[in-house]
Parts: sequence; structure tokens; C-alpha cells
Amino acid sequence: PYHECGTLLITEIRLRTDERVAFDYLLEAIEATNSSLLRYQYARFLMGKQRLTDAKKQFDALVEIAPENTDYAMGAALLDLELDQPSAALVILDRVISMEQRLNEANLYRGIALSRLGDRSGALESFKQVGPSSNLTTALREASAILVDERSPQAINAFFEAHRESYPDAREINFIFHAETLTSIDASQAIDVLSLGVEAVPNSTRMLYARANLLERAGRFDAAESDYRSVLELTPGDAGALNALGYALTNNTERFSEAAELLEEAIAKDPRNPAIIDSLGWVYFKLGKNRQAEVLLKEAYQQYPDPEVAAHLIELLWSVGREIEARDLMTAQLKTSPNNTLLIDTAMRLAIPLPK
Repeated sequence: PYHECGTLLITEIRLRTDERVAFDYLLEAIEATNSSLLRYQYARFLMGKQRLTDAKKQFDALVEIAPENTDYAMGAALLDLELDQPSAALVILDRVISMEQRLNEANLYRGIALSRLGDRSGALESFKQVGPSSNLTTALREASAILVDERSPQAINAFFEAHRESYPDAREINFIFHAETLTSIDASQAIDVLSLGVEAVPNSTRMLYARANLLERAGRFDAAESDYRSVLELTPGDAGALNALGYALTNNTERFSEAAELLEEAIAKDPRNPAIIDSLGWVYFKLGKNRQAEVLLKEAYQQYPDPEVAAHLIELLWSVGREIEARDLMTAQLKTSPNNTLLIDTAMRLAIPLPK
């Protein structure tokens, strides 16, 4: 006789030396016992080996044995999606939803299946049914991608407003995705949405950050600064909030000493954070502290070779006459980020020759 736990232990031990022998042994046990547990673990072993078609056969058998088991059904549906069989996944997901179980997860993957089949309207309806859960962020992100592509503010507003009405407890993440989806189409509407969100959830630092960022990009820095300061009031001494305000002051005002004080406090709290190191290096450059700035900007770039950090270091190098180093760094960055607007703007502003 095969004992389930013992069989699985022996299988795991044999997998370390001979996969074929291990799987043959496990299959013998499955045939002898028709154990759902052994079959389920076998399917998981196969998935771990990327043998997805074989794993799907085992899940299909499990669904036939126990059609009411949603673990088996969801496993089969997800494998169908992995195997690019959205129609097959849809059949299973509709059955799970009809059982009124795992509704958030099933509606998320139903939306993904419909999207792959080209049914955008149906996909949005499924994503709209996903409530507060670990699946919500993915559902709203998938819906946002569809809505951005359609470029209709009316459709965007209708989707997110309907979702908020159904799930008021999820309104914070809803407002954030609503604004994010509108941003590339109508930034002023996105700001208005976040203003509604801040009224609905007054202490939401996420929405205050998001609105501050949009206001700053729109040239409304006084309003943006107010939001950054509100975040700092809600999270006093927080390194991220100090960095956000200090960096914004550096880029939008000449209050460099004030910005430096904020950023020095931030780096004291989080000394290894490359974003803060970059911000402090940048404001030191603005203050004319070039040696200190170079040390910090190079450290930030070494940790996080991002185009924005690179642009700061390039500007410093160019300004102190180290033009070859600046051009070399610009060339290297443009190879990996050829369309980065900050790099191109920096090159144009400083008259740095762009590589051909």
C-alpha cells in the first residue's frame, strides 16, 4: 500500500538524483490509489519543471474527479491561460463563478481571458467585479491598460466611478488608478480626480503624493509644495517624504539651503537609499559644493544607474570642464535609454553633442 505523505517524501528524495525514477514511482502510486492529493502534487511537480501540458492533463483529471473543488478548477484555468488557451480557461472560470466561490480571483482571470480573445468590453466588466483583495491591483492595472489604449476619458470615468460605487472600501486604490489612467490623456482631469480622492480619504499620503507630482509637472508648484508638506505632516520625519519635498524644492525653486536641510535629515534616516543620495548630491551641486556633489552622485549612480541620476552626474561633469567624461556617460546612457527626454533635454540645454 502507498501512504500519501510517505510517497511524497520518497518522491522528493528521488527527485534529487533521478527525476524519471521519481516520477515513475509517483505515477505508480497514483494509478494504484487514484489519490487526488498525489495527483495534485504530481501536477505541481510538473509545473515546477515547466512541463505545463503534462500538468494540465493532471489538473483536467482532478477536475473530473472533484468538479466542485475550486483549487483544481483554478489550477486548470490558469494553466490554460499559460498555454494560450483562453477559451478553455473561460469555460472553467465561468463555472467557478457560477459556484459563487473565489469570485475576485475568477473574475480577474476571466477578464484576462476575455481580453486575450479581443472582448475588451467583456474584460472590463469582469475586472469591474473584482473587489478588495490581493487580486484588485492587478485587475485595475489590466483595466487601465485597456482604457488607456481606447483613449476615452468618458469610458475611463465610467469604469472607475462604477467600481467605486460597488466597492467604496477600495476607493483609495481606485482613485489612484483612475488618475493614473487619465494622466496621459487629460492631466487636469487626473488632478481633479485626485482632489476628489483626497476629500474622500483625507489622510491618504499615496493620493497626496500622486497629486503633488501631477501639480509639479503642470507647473503649479505652490499647490504641489502644499501637498508635499501635507505628506510630511502626516508622516513626520519620514525619509521618503523629506526627500520628496527637498528634491521638489531643488528642481522648482532657488531655496537650495532649505532643500539641503531636508535632504540631510532624510539621508541621516536612510543613508543607503540611492534616491536620497542622488537628491542630496543634486542640491549640493546647485549650492556649488561640487566635490561633495560628485561623491554622492557617483555613489547614487553606482547603486542605481538610472537616466535621471546619470543626467545629474553628466551636468556636474560638464559644468566643471570634464567634457569627455560627460559625453562618454551620455553616450552610454543613450544606448540603453535612447528616447529618454531628460537625457535629451540635458544634452540640448548644455549643448552636449549627441551621439549619431
